[in-house]
Amino acid sequence: MRLGKVRVGALTGVLLLAACSGRGDDRSASKSASRAEAVAPGSAAGASTASDAKAAVPTTTPNVVPAPGRQVVTNATLGLKAKRVGDVAADAIAVVTAAGGSLFSENAAVGSRSDAMLVFKVPPTAFAAVLDRLGKLGKRADQQVTTDDVTAQVVDLEGRLAAATASTARLRALYDRAENVPDVVAIEAELVKREGEVVTLQGQLGVVQAQVAEATITLTVAKLVPVAPVTEEASGFLAGLDRGWRAFVTAAGAGATALGVLLPFLALAGVVGGITLGIRRRLRPAPAPTPAT
Repeated sequence: MRLGKVRVGALTGVLLLAACSGRGDDRSASKSASRAEAVAPGSAAGASTASDAKAAVPTTTPNVVPAPGRQVVTNATLGLKAKRVGDVAADAIAVVTAAGGSLFSENAAVGSRSDAMLVFKVPPTAFAAVLDRLGKLGKRADQQVTTDDVTAQVVDLEGRLAAATASTARLRALYDRAENVPDVVAIEAELVKREGEVVTLQGQLGVVQAQVAEATITLTVAKLVPVAPVTEEASGFLAGLDRGWRAFVTAAGAGATALGVLLPFLALAGVVGGITLGIRRRLRPAPAPTPAT
């Protein structure tokens, strides 16, 4: 009995030591990420550089190829105007596919095809060329390019994942050597916790790596409405005569319209006036006879 208690205490102590070592590995991974962020000033996660959308629309795409060893997420939004929205959307898909990219999502109006929004995923090396070719499919309305350096975030996730994986391996070895139920239960609970942390870190790292591996281009195509050209009015006697005649016709038409509106009221006023005059004549007293001289 005493030997069993000693064995349980030893295994519990080893379990706590493994958990503490895992947390220490996490702290060391965080410190390594901080050092990586300090080495690359101005590249903190979340920092982004974007072109001003209110300024003149750029006709070329800036060079966004990251430096060697850097992890950069690149996104762009491009707005076009075209007479045939459906044709531009089909041409855009062909351009991206030829460059090794793919169509991620599409949202287009049904029927008239007055507008469309397409989201593409393209390799970072072909990002600038694809964006330039898409901009030539119609009239550029707006363009914005953003870059986000996530090197520090990737280093932090990789360090935490390595620490959690090593801690899981040590706990699994202890679990295999456990000989009684209390030790098995305690080690199994900590092992499940560590394995869940490994899965979570793997998912977060996979999302960031997928964003780095493929740049995102959001293309919006709107219907181009033609604007009627502004013509200069002629000058001279004939032009003045023509404008005068048109003004006369307009005024005559307006007068005729007003007369047509007022005519029913004038007729009614005439009838009422005639009836009133007749009544007044009947009610007027007869003149007194003139005395004979």
